[in-house]
Order: sequence, then structure tokens, then C-alpha cells
Amino acid sequence: IDVNKSKYLTLIIASASCEEIDIHIKYIKYLISNYNIKIIYVPRYLNWLNKFKNKINNICHQFINDIYNDNEINSNLIICWKIGVLNKFYNKSHICLMGDTFTKIGGHNLVEPSINKNAILTGPNTKTCQNQCDILNVVKNKNFEELIYNTNKIIKNKLYINMGFTNYNNILNEQTNINNNLDLFINKISYYIIK
Repeated sequence: IDVNKSKYLTLIIASASCEEIDIHIKYIKYLISNYNIKIIYVPRYLNWLNKFKNKINNICHQFINDIYNDNEINSNLIICWKIGVLNKFYNKSHICLMGDTFTKIGGHNLVEPSINKNAILTGPNTKTCQNQCDILNVVKNKNFEELIYNTNKIIKNKLYINMGFTNYNNILNEQTNINNNLDLFINKISYYIIK
């Protein structure tokens, strides 16, 4: 187990969208009632805080401004309503549900959660990050029911550990491939320039 990760099983809902809030709230309630889990919620945009607060008013939660120590957290739902902090939280989390994959937008950067050894879950729409899905171990879910089924499988069988390391290694391998191809390209150009 990665010593940098939180001591608690932690799932991050990253780049969360207002249009997905009902799915996210249902998912959060399910996870909290079925697992000893911490959930970090980070939005994509900040202009819907009041709507979010109305949706979570019956869920025990804690707002934070920055990275936290596990001993400082008293609830299962941790909310950071701030932009530019995701990479700090990916380092603590084990599983990432990527935002905007249950909307028409189609998701966001999967490299950051992968390089931080996160298992990755998405909704059905990954059009903006499909090239990343093709090289990573991503569990794509058609609907809420499939998301629950796959989450249960990943948590109960502790698959998130191997999935996180696989994603990390896939990113490193891809980086090596890019560097090797770049070296070949530079060598070819150098050959023609010298000639």
C-alpha cells in the first residue's frame, strides 16, 4: 500500500459538474452508508455552491481550503470548493470518479489521477479524454447502476490498489515511448541537417 495515500479508503469526485450533482449525491449517500470511506468532492467551476449546499444539507460534511491531515477530518464527505488543488488530493485518494463524464462534455485530464496511482471510474461519455482512456485502466459506466456495481467490485476485492499501480505504470511507459520517439525524431533531423 502506498504510504503517501490516506490511511482511509478515499475516493475523489474530481472536476465535478453541476449537471451531475444528482448522480453524485446519490453515489455519495450510497458509499457512506455501505463503506468506511472518505469522499473528497472538488468542483470544476465554483458558481453553483448554493445549489450544492442545498443538496448536501442532510449529509455530514466538512469544507476545507487545502490539503488536510487525516486526523483533522471528522466526516466522510470532504469538500474543497476551490480550483487548482486536484493534484494535491489525488495524492491522498485511491479511486477517482472523473467529473463531466455523465454530461455531454466528456471528462477531463486522467493523467493526474493516474500518475498518483488512482483507479479511475467514469460515466459513459469520455470523448474529450478518450485517448487517455485507451492507454489507462479505466472503468467506464453506462449509468448509475453500473457505477455502483463496478465500485462495489473494485472496493470489495481491493482492485483499486492494482488498478492504481497499473495506471501509474501505463503513464510512465507512455512517457518513455514519447521520449524514445522524440529521440528518434531528433536523430533523424540531426542526420539530415549534418548531411
